[in-house]
Amino acid sequence: SLIGLFIPLYLLKELNYSLNQVLIFYITLYVIFAIFSPVAAKISSKISFKYSILISIPIYLSFYILLYTLKQYNWPLSFIAFVLAIANGLFWIPFHTEFAKFSDHKHRGEEVGVWYTIAGLIGLSGPLLGGLILTYLNFNFLFIIVSILLLLSVIPLFFAQQIHTKAKFSIKYIFKKSHFKDLLAFIGYGASVDTAAIILPIFIFSIIARYLYLGAISSGSSLIVVLFTYFIGRSSDSFNKKNLIRAGSILVAICWFIFLFAKSAMQLFATVVFFGVSFTMVDVPFSAMTYNKANKSNVIEYLVFREISLCIGRILLFAIVLLTAKLTSGFIFSGITSLFYMLF
Repeated sequence: SLIGLFIPLYLLKELNYSLNQVLIFYITLYVIFAIFSPVAAKISSKISFKYSILISIPIYLSFYILLYTLKQYNWPLSFIAFVLAIANGLFWIPFHTEFAKFSDHKHRGEEVGVWYTIAGLIGLSGPLLGGLILTYLNFNFLFIIVSILLLLSVIPLFFAQQIHTKAKFSIKYIFKKSHFKDLLAFIGYGASVDTAAIILPIFIFSIIARYLYLGAISSGSSLIVVLFTYFIGRSSDSFNKKNLIRAGSILVAICWFIFLFAKSAMQLFATVVFFGVSFTMVDVPFSAMTYNKANKSNVIEYLVFREISLCIGRILLFAIVLLTAKLTSGFIFSGITSLFYMLF
């Protein structure tokens, strides 16, 4: 939360990479991530999920070191994307598999809500603090702080159990007719997540042009969203999850089109809050249903399918923005594909 919001701006504003180069960086990242996901599943199943996550930490650290020294050594962005893709695969595949296996079916929506709420509360001040560091210090100092925190995050893993799950995956799994609706839903989900995480910060910064204001908008909106998240988590176990997703998907689609007309800091803040609340209506029950579906089949196979499908949505998003040379085309694409959530 300290640095994620600012990485695309670091490449664009601090190192003067073009928007096309940054978009190609993210396309490369997700192509490699999609290819590596089945491999990551096999690795984590053999060495245990605990050690897979543990191994990912120094690789994430290597990614930040590469960014830290990018100006000095001019590393190829494709190589940096490769390192991040490997770290993501080794971390997220076992993370989601663990959560799917050990969360309670009857209270999974509430447990997802608790997870999101805790993560939101802990990370609430991250964007604002990151914006303050960038305003009064620099990116180098921010990289050092993030690296130290990343190393400290290893400590809880030593208290976790070693869990092994048999991993199998066939590319034919993606193209099964029975999975087509889920594929489209994940494509829409992946597009929205990365529009919010990458395209939107660039768009907001192009209007307000201050790291502190960008961090304040993110942290301020997160506070409101966190208060709403736990409520949605508990409600999703009591009410029909599909109805929540349908209502949320329509609101999310509307949000993306509203961003096309937002021009001031207050308009952006209000729309970000609206989006955060709307997306939470989708995100919590959507994640809970994902884990439910994973447990009804081969858990790790379904979650690899999920990661590859998300990557397809993200690749399509960045490819469209690249071809049109307009950030707003990402909002339009995400607005349309947000409606795919209703197929889940």
